[in-house]
Amino acid sequence: MTTFQSGVRPEVLDHNRSRCLAIFLSGFLTIAFSGCDGAFQISGSVSDQDSEPIEGAEIVLIDETGEFSTHSIHSRADGTFFSESSCAPNPSRKRPVTIKCSKPGFTSFHSSGELNDVTNDYKIILKRPSPESEN
Repeated sequence: MTTFQSGVRPEVLDHNRSRCLAIFLSGFLTIAFSGCDGAFQISGSVSDQDSEPIEGAEIVLIDETGEFSTHSIHSRADGTFFSESSCAPNPSRKRPVTIKCSKPGFTSFHSSGELNDVTNDYKIILKRPSPESEN
């Protein structure tokens, strides 16, 4: 068995060195991503003009400040949707956001304005085109 001057076997040193590196990297990543200025949470529903839920509508969230990337989510069978970032949002903070929603067979929805970082019950209504507008 080979030993260093400290009397510790090399494989023990390598294992401890790897563990220290992993702990260091883990701590670094936590610090690097813990700022989370782009944290947000939004939930709501998509329905048609008759209040029928719309499944599979694509909802695109665009943060106009550029703090979080554009998010795309789809409404569930009951028309509801939910999206959040990986860290805790600040419920009292507002940010400029653009929300777009589309589904084939419906007119698209587009809205820009300020939303709280935590926004619940956001209602989106998609309308079916009138027969006159299809001609």
